[in-house]
Amino acid sequence: MENEVKSRKNRILEIDLLRGGAIFLMVLHHLIFDLRYIVGLDVFAFQETEWFQIYLRSAVLAVFILVSGISSSFSRNNLRRGIRLLIAALILTGGSLLVNHFSQVQLGVIVFNVFHVLALSIISYALLEKILWSKEDKEEKRFQFFLILLVLGSLLIFVPELLRQQFGLNSPLLNIIFFADYPQGMALLDNMPLFPWLGFFLIGSAMGLLLYRERRSLFSEPGPRAEKLFRPICFLGRNALWVYLFHQPIILAVLWLLGQIGILPRI
Repeated sequence: MENEVKSRKNRILEIDLLRGGAIFLMVLHHLIFDLRYIVGLDVFAFQETEWFQIYLRSAVLAVFILVSGISSSFSRNNLRRGIRLLIAALILTGGSLLVNHFSQVQLGVIVFNVFHVLALSIISYALLEKILWSKEDKEEKRFQFFLILLVLGSLLIFVPELLRQQFGLNSPLLNIIFFADYPQGMALLDNMPLFPWLGFFLIGSAMGLLLYRERRSLFSEPGPRAEKLFRPICFLGRNALWVYLFHQPIILAVLWLLGQIGILPRI
């Protein structure tokens, strides 16, 4: 219990709140997606509008990826974390292939989603840190490393798409991974490209170096009422990857159960 309390005190409130809020909105998005496209209810048509797909969804993803980058800037063993997450992401891809192969309902496969993006982003940051920011001169090169991450992140947001438009990319798999551009008729589930999100992650890492040098919150500690109000969102923020991994099977199981008892159409 004492270790748990100490661990919570070491958390940065605004990071947990932002990540938790983004995760909550992602879970809500997947719920309304499932109700419309899997259950077949004629509801939530706004998901197909431009403002939702391009602006609202992208804004939520940007917050989540930026915050993940900030967190990595003061995390230890980023390379190990990234490799573990990549292994989990590959298992997720393999699992989706098996389920899609043996299931009567073809939901699609997960080729490259947020887990893959975060894994490769964390690994990229860890390698850049090892190459450009040695332990011996950490403080002297902090600002230089910040600038490199900021410039590189900004380039990765805009340049890859411009290069693709200019020169093209013939590999269907690389188009899926880098740009979420997949062949017509191919059913993908929860796809997310590496670009521009790797760029957002590196910019988040740069922000973490600048804003969280002391690894503590930028704001004063909240009062008891605010802490109680923030607790559910902070819980989601502290356990973001676990929530993201398991929320969809739980949602589908609940929707299936509601279909069996006649409240919703069967799936």
